[in-house]
Amino acid sequence: MWVSAGTCGTPYQRETATVIACAVPKNVPLQRLLFQVDPGQINFYRSVSVENSQDIQLAGGSISRVRMNRRGTLVSNEELAISPVVASGELTVRIENGDNSPLAIVSVQPQTLEHRVYFDPQGRTLLKLYYGDSKLPTPEYDYARFFQKDASAAEAELGAVAVNAAYTGRPDDRPWSERHRLVLWGAMLIAMGALAVLAIRGLWSGKTI
Repeated sequence: MWVSAGTCGTPYQRETATVIACAVPKNVPLQRLLFQVDPGQINFYRSVSVENSQDIQLAGGSISRVRMNRRGTLVSNEELAISPVVASGELTVRIENGDNSPLAIVSVQPQTLEHRVYFDPQGRTLLKLYYGDSKLPTPEYDYARFFQKDASAAEAELGAVAVNAAYTGRPDDRPWSERHRLVLWGAMLIAMGALAVLAIRGLWSGKTI
């Protein structure tokens, strides 16, 4: 199921292209752009490109709509979405019109696939979801192996994000040399200085003999 993944502004014309500015929240993967074109506008084909804020093209595709009567048979087909578009942040959508009139774009909707988590609340109605530890491995639950989707499953909604006041962070598991680089460099400089002093004394002693 596709769900909204951001917003797009009002289309405007730049030379022979229709341009739409879109914003996708950080860490929300944009996977599709769905275009709504005035239903009265038929038989068109347009190339589409998506660029980031550095004007680097991230994706390309085309949108089209065909409706015609061929030998008494109605032929109808439309492709009004481009994918894959895996990106986020400030994006620019360009619809190349060439010598054709601009399309009557009603809206452009950034979308991503909905992700669902199924679990057994065991009678509880208030639960907490903890996340953010990048070092945790992917969990494996027996529940996933025997899971059967229930059409009447209740839907839970996430509340506002809050910082875990009890979180103390992981202990620093880097090697000692990585955690104390200044101490290591200081020891190396002292050792080099001591060697230099010994070398100078040796040279001086050799001159006085």
